[in-house]
Amino acid sequence: MFFPTLVFAKNNYIKETLNLPPEEGIYNFKESFKRLLLTDVIERGLRKNFNEQVRAYTKSLLDIDFKDTKAEFWWPRLTLELHTNPQKVGKIISSEGTKDNATSTYPSGVLELRFEDYNLFNWGKDYLLYLNDKATYSRDKKRIKERTRELKHRLIKTFFSVDFRKKVEKTLRDQLQKANFVYRFNREKVLSKKTNKQDFLQARSDFLRIQNLYLTAKRESEFAEEELARSIADLPGSRYLLGDTLKYKKMRTPILEATRISRNNSPLVLDAKLIYENASRSYEYQVRENLPLPKFEVKLGTYAFMFGPDGGKGQYATSPGNKNIELVASINAVWAITGRNGILNTRRLRRSLVENRRESKNLERSTYFIDSRIRQRYKMIHFFERQIELGEARVKTNIRTYDLILERYTSKKTSWINTNRALEELATSQIELDRLKFEHLKEKVDLASTIGVEDFPGDNFENLAKRMKGKSTTSP
Repeated sequence: MFFPTLVFAKNNYIKETLNLPPEEGIYNFKESFKRLLLTDVIERGLRKNFNEQVRAYTKSLLDIDFKDTKAEFWWPRLTLELHTNPQKVGKIISSEGTKDNATSTYPSGVLELRFEDYNLFNWGKDYLLYLNDKATYSRDKKRIKERTRELKHRLIKTFFSVDFRKKVEKTLRDQLQKANFVYRFNREKVLSKKTNKQDFLQARSDFLRIQNLYLTAKRESEFAEEELARSIADLPGSRYLLGDTLKYKKMRTPILEATRISRNNSPLVLDAKLIYENASRSYEYQVRENLPLPKFEVKLGTYAFMFGPDGGKGQYATSPGNKNIELVASINAVWAITGRNGILNTRRLRRSLVENRRESKNLERSTYFIDSRIRQRYKMIHFFERQIELGEARVKTNIRTYDLILERYTSKKTSWINTNRALEELATSQIELDRLKFEHLKEKVDLASTIGVEDFPGDNFENLAKRMKGKSTTSP
């Protein structure tokens, strides 16, 4: 008959029971409470997170650099150049005998519209280098998206970390209420001399111990909220009333499907694949570079307008004394006889081939490592799911056990030690169950990051947020 009063105990009563001094002076932290959902955290984080804003500028720089690379490969370089001769604008010191050699006071120089020689065909050597630059650019762009995906995953874990810490705080607050009831019950009994002083002192000691655990849990909850505030660039000191809580769902994506997806999405595999493909093209480039293959170019020439004291005149030329636009071929091959690169550049070719084979093995190692990591994470997820099943049954049993023991204790049919043990077991099992569900969520999110996806097929992480009925999660 005493137990229902525990459910409706007030948080401010607990604070009074703790007999804590008012938070004044240097420890009077100003805090503001906000209601927050998981979708709010993801939206704000992707929009306001400082690292994400920096990545937006990095993406723009990559685009600008690749436009230069693309234009340099596909189009002839055309420049407008202006060069002037020194022109006298004033005289500082006069000297006799320099009249004929004095600097001209009239502007003179040349304005040129210059076309650089255009590489029309060189057996694909420049194209191989261009493909390397293009592949590196594409991978760098994808890395930025991967960082954004990692941020989203981190936001999800941080949000549910706050949810878990608040659940631990609530469990210990409920345990404190129950311990307070037992303590007050024994205090009244010892005053009326209906119980021994040992039970009273043990109840008081246990009550103080749980107070310490509760304050520690409250501190960790506040630290988790600070971490959440930093992730979404919120004001320091922001406190949150969570409108969502974690909904436990078992893993549904088969391990073979996850392994298949990782082949084309895992960041580690994609990095290794990029290096291997670039090394293959570099080796092919070195092979062609070592052959006496002619290079075909178009000489487009220069149009120059020269101006000076006698006026101006323009002329067009592709080379001194030549105005024809011509297709020319040339061979420029250098083979080492001694010294660096070995005879006929054999060491240079060998080095490029070894690098290619090394990166091939590195790609194989990365694929193997990801397969092993996926298997390890699936085993942990399966382990957590089995533990959660046991934990749920354990919590239900401990609730019934505590209710029964409390009733027997108030009726003098069992000892205090049994009551204390039942209360501690109830709180411990509830905290452990919440921890297992949170660890299960973290492992699934880390698995998604490992295989390189934002969500599992048909299983969105945002659907794991269950809207809380009534009041949001609060702190006393």
